[in-house]
Amino acid sequence: AAGGRLGGGEGLGESGGESECLGEGLGVLETVVDANDPRVAFYRSRLRRDFENFRAQGCGMASDALLEAGVIDEAEGQRLKGGPWVRNEMQRLPCVVSVHYSWDCLRMLDAARADRAAPARRHVGSALLPSGTPDDLVAMARRVAPVTFVVDREQFESEFGQWEFDPELGLDRQVAAARAAQNAAPRKIWRRFEGAAANSTVRFAMAFPVTAPLAAMRPPFLILDSLTSASNIGRILRLAYHFGVTSVVAARGSWNSLNGRACRVSMGWMYSMDFHVADSLPSAVLELRRLGVRIYAAENQFSEPVAPHRPAGSRDWALILGHEGL
Repeated sequence: AAGGRLGGGEGLGESGGESECLGEGLGVLETVVDANDPRVAFYRSRLRRDFENFRAQGCGMASDALLEAGVIDEAEGQRLKGGPWVRNEMQRLPCVVSVHYSWDCLRMLDAARADRAAPARRHVGSALLPSGTPDDLVAMARRVAPVTFVVDREQFESEFGQWEFDPELGLDRQVAAARAAQNAAPRKIWRRFEGAAANSTVRFAMAFPVTAPLAAMRPPFLILDSLTSASNIGRILRLAYHFGVTSVVAARGSWNSLNGRACRVSMGWMYSMDFHVADSLPSAVLELRRLGVRIYAAENQFSEPVAPHRPAGSRDWALILGHEGL
């Protein structure tokens, strides 16, 4: 790095084998020249993804995160890392593995990392930056991630873009539209941080959230039942956090939408919340009731008039939010 920036083409950046680890508490800094480098396979778009390396990195992050949280043992971790491929296996894990983005989110993650009161169930596998990123932002990425990869800025835009397909289009039309957009105007579809670092951006691979036992979580609870829009979930959780709700129970249909997009829309507040995945939501609700939590939900058959929660000041309650279409 020179002149306050990680230079584009000078110092780091000439060899895929170069790395730097300077400063106490900072992760390794490594340069990637080839977009097909297996170390960054998890960041490739769906159109360009090497599935085997993508799966290996995703399952590796999941295994490490679940071991750290005590959700699985060593034998289960090794099976997850090295076992045979199982269809949709990553969608059935008790953690969500995805790419997160924006300096806003990384800043919140950095703050949560330093906050002893914040949940510890956050596992960052790596970060990806374009060349030319200001040194202070590089340092922040290295505080959060054990390894930070740097790629050429143009390659960052063209090879590591994120696509948001229209769900009403078929896969073939989605792929064709995405390729046409990338060939025509790649900058328009590159999500960039719009602020003091408008000329830079960041992406980081995470296993988050990681499920926590209900008994270890603090009421009140928000229960997500069949909400599937990551953007909607992010907005809901941002509001919930500022109303003092930091414990979330998610049915499996909502769980897999707790991804990088949801975290971005939540403005990073999700990193300060606890989560529990409920493969059986009725069982989770019954367990909460056994823990003394009163459940509130909107319904149209056996409804009761709305009244303040009793006793006054009690936080032992949970609110169920249902399907977007209801």
